[in-house]
Amino acid sequence: METLRFYNEAFRRGLLDPESATQSWSDIFTKYQNGQVLFSFWPWLGQSAFNTTENVQAGRGFMFAPFNEMQVFSYGANPYGSDTFIGVGPRAADPQRLVDFIDWLYSPEGVDASGGDTSTSPGPEGLTWEMIDGEPVLTDFGIRTLLNGETVPVPEEWGGGNLRDGMNQLNFPTVIGTDINPRTGFPFLYEMWPSVQRDFMTNPLTEDWRNQMNALNTMEFLRNNNKLMVAPGNGFIVPEEPSELSTLRGMIGGIVTPLSWRMVYANDAAEFDALLDEMRERAYGLGLEQLLEFDMQNALAMDAARRAAESGN
Repeated sequence: METLRFYNEAFRRGLLDPESATQSWSDIFTKYQNGQVLFSFWPWLGQSAFNTTENVQAGRGFMFAPFNEMQVFSYGANPYGSDTFIGVGPRAADPQRLVDFIDWLYSPEGVDASGGDTSTSPGPEGLTWEMIDGEPVLTDFGIRTLLNGETVPVPEEWGGGNLRDGMNQLNFPTVIGTDINPRTGFPFLYEMWPSVQRDFMTNPLTEDWRNQMNALNTMEFLRNNNKLMVAPGNGFIVPEEPSELSTLRGMIGGIVTPLSWRMVYANDAAEFDALLDEMRERAYGLGLEQLLEFDMQNALAMDAARRAAESGN
């Protein structure tokens, strides 16, 4: 509700993109690239699209701006891995080849080679980066594609196309970007490399931000101001919900989603509240309490698992 009220107020002040409800990912990314958007709800979106070398050197770009009452929630690293997995189908023609490929994706070489663009890892060694004097350094191709966001053709000896075509398309990282890459002795996340921090992370934009925020980076600000909330990693997996609850969740989602958009575009507080009342009446009328009970049981079990992990049990 806080988020919907936030966006509704933005709409009534004339700050909301009128195409928000219908535009594609490509549309919004292009708008960020062109500097047509004031606020980036997702930090990785605005920065990856607009914070090119040219822009940040001119003092323009997206940087972290806190809400006074916020705490940033972060999932702690799970010692047992995540609840997302890659499986091999029973009708695979060559299952061992698939298993070997999956294993490679989790190897240091695979993490690097399948990364790039908006990924946590830089991409293939020799293309986007190379080792110089014992440390990883971005190549000119890496600078242009990773830091400047340019679409640069990949050399034919690397297969052609563009860097995004060769990225790992799985919607989860195989490793944590801050982990140390045994191939280099430095983090997988290229933005944490000393060479990148030294040569590209100090500019008029970041210097101004540091002076305003009294911190070297976002993480330091969050820690210094007690705005970071980390949930201990654990092995809890949410059980599969009954099919009737899945059906009910879909039906309620069909109410909540369109009414949420209408609330965002409400012309005044009275219209907003009336739509909220309609949403609640229709959702509870379908049986929202059943979903709440199921989800609350899982939330309590998750909380217990996090507390056990925190205490070492």
